[in-house]
Amino acid sequence: MSNHALVFGASGISGWALVKEALSYPNPSAFSRVTALTNRPLSLSDSQWPEDNRLRLISGVDLTKPVADVVQLLKDIPSVETVSHVFLFLYLDLGKDKKSLIKVNTDLIRTAVEAIQQASLVIKSFILQTGGKSYGLGKQCRRVFTAPTN
Repeated sequence: MSNHALVFGASGISGWALVKEALSYPNPSAFSRVTALTNRPLSLSDSQWPEDNRLRLISGVDLTKPVADVVQLLKDIPSVETVSHVFLFLYLDLGKDKKSLIKVNTDLIRTAVEAIQQASLVIKSFILQTGGKSYGLGKQCRRVFTAPTN
């Protein structure tokens, strides 16, 4: 099976770099497809990513919407059912207190994970970039990444 990378938050610094690297590292055939998702409008020419027929850019992915809406949007993406590797570069800074930041950002992650799990059944890995911002790491985030027991 070929590898298909899906990058949530592709217009941010880290997401942009991951998309660029996924097209060439560790070799140009590591990913047969790279799908870059952004909330903000972004054109391929403005992105300054290299021209590559494996790259598809989808703008307008709003992870504050209900999971069902995001699932429908993802299912409209050609070959989304082949996504094997999911990279999450998600963060909203609403200028609120830490508890609110944790909730909104954990909800973004949950929506992305639940939606792509419904759109692709061949996912091998999820990679979540973390850092000094409030992602709700700990108990809340572990619940998002815990496989259902059904």
